[in-house]
Amino acid sequence: MIKLAVSKIRIIAAIAIAIPYFSPAIAQSEKVWYKPGAFRESFKLARDGCAAPTRDAFEACMSRAGWTLVDRSKGDESRRDCGEKFPASSANIKTRDLYFECMREKGWEDEPASNRELRKWNIKFEDEVCQKPEFAQAIKNMPCRVREITLEHLSNAEKVTDENKRLYLNFFKILDEEFPKYDQILRNGSMSQKKIYEYRISNINPRTDDNRIALINGQISFGEYNKRRKDMDVEMQKFSLKVEDEIKEFANSPPKRP
Repeated sequence: MIKLAVSKIRIIAAIAIAIPYFSPAIAQSEKVWYKPGAFRESFKLARDGCAAPTRDAFEACMSRAGWTLVDRSKGDESRRDCGEKFPASSANIKTRDLYFECMREKGWEDEPASNRELRKWNIKFEDEVCQKPEFAQAIKNMPCRVREITLEHLSNAEKVTDENKRLYLNFFKILDEEFPKYDQILRNGSMSQKKIYEYRISNINPRTDDNRIALINGQISFGEYNKRRKDMDVEMQKFSLKVEDEIKEFANSPPKRP
């Protein structure tokens, strides 16, 4: 089955930059709760699940859940140091990869495993698919990344022909082999990643299949194909931001009373 053709790079960028999941809501102002590789919502779930009448009971429960109290300044110092070398907010996904690798070398795992896997998937996809010489002509007409679609691409009135149809079928075949790996990472990830996975499977992917079939059958031009990709990408971005806001609100909601 033909899978999603919209830009994974942009979608993943919206969801792949993790933040440390600490809470200042403890007596020691210079201590924070830390759990390696925790999801955004993980602290909230652990905190509510460990609600107890005494601080000792609460901290013992948090410890059993994998959380420890650490010095805030040590983590902040490492983030500043790594951030100066490799800005975590960089648009370059390989730079962000180096940032988190720097943090791991300093003893901090500031991102969930699923975020790291998504980023590695993106890097591999860009290097091994988008840069393949045999697909250069296909990518010239329909860029790997939606953000690279220009007015020239949108105005391209050419269509797939019998002579070049095999090229595009082979390119889509490669995408069909790679994107299920991406979907599976989302499926096993955080609350927001699971929601994005469900939306893609039920909404975006089927429409992407239809878009590719129409292109292959010569029913639409490359320009129309790319326009539909851009429309789906915008829709996916809006949904991703909406989900992130919902999870952020959940993660920041007040703790339950013991």
